[in-house]
Amino acid sequence: MAFTGHHVVAADVGEDEARSHLDPEDIAAPFNPAFLAWLGDRLGARVGHIDVTLARLGSGVGDHWLIPTTEPPDNERVRRAEHLRSDVRFFSSPNDSAVVTLGVGLAGRLELSLEVNSELERNAGLGRHLVQAAVARIPTDQAVFAGVAPGNSRSLRCLLHADFVPIGAECLLSRASPR
Repeated sequence: MAFTGHHVVAADVGEDEARSHLDPEDIAAPFNPAFLAWLGDRLGARVGHIDVTLARLGSGVGDHWLIPTTEPPDNERVRRAEHLRSDVRFFSSPNDSAVVTLGVGLAGRLELSLEVNSELERNAGLGRHLVQAAVARIPTDQAVFAGVAPGNSRSLRCLLHADFVPIGAECLLSRASPR
């Protein structure tokens, strides 16, 4: 994980060993592809994406128009949520053009993801409404986190519009790939 002026490498690797593979002149060394590749090889793990990490508190109020579903669509977003999180809950939009996931992820935190399936629904504000409806299901004293690829400007704008705040970045390594 990376924060302003700080990095955290949470892995079963000794500090001295990890530092020996970091360039002391590179302030972003733990996110350098060469270091991540070494760490992945060392752990026998797959290196994931480097994502912007955003957070906000739940609103606990609002429109609950998302429909809970036990049969989410079979897509990469759903498979990734099931692989990386526990206690995953799925919600769909009324016309099934989108899916929202809420689940327990890294360090026990509540994590949100969403997928808008139809090109017709994109740029129509559906993502913003999905995020607001999901946040309405979360109590006001509970934080919710989202990770977004830096190049995914649509999702970044959607989350920023919904009062999510960028707090850092992260790269997850996993031992098994999603199906």
